[in-house]
Amino acid sequence: MPPPKKVDPPHKMVLSTNSLRNTTIAVDDDALYYEIVTRFWHPHLTKIRKLDIDTAEMVTVAELEREPGREPRLRFGVNNDPEAPWIDAREWLKRTPEKV
Repeated sequence: MPPPKKVDPPHKMVLSTNSLRNTTIAVDDDALYYEIVTRFWHPHLTKIRKLDIDTAEMVTVAELEREPGREPRLRFGVNNDPEAPWIDAREWLKRTPEKV
């Protein structure tokens, strides 16, 4: 019986700037590549996009909305479903005895 497969080493991801609202997070060979951007024409909407290696396209995986006077909210799977539901950030980050 062969020995069990070794665990792959962890990825070291690097932030390209010191701003979490406008940055790129990637590994050396760009196998994992994320872009986090808040455009000036949508100052309350931050998009998280991932590079699809197969198609070489940036795919929106999540959006975070922070409008003045409202609770922050986010949604996932935006690229596959433009009508994906918004979730209150407080609900998404909810603490339970089992997890954060």
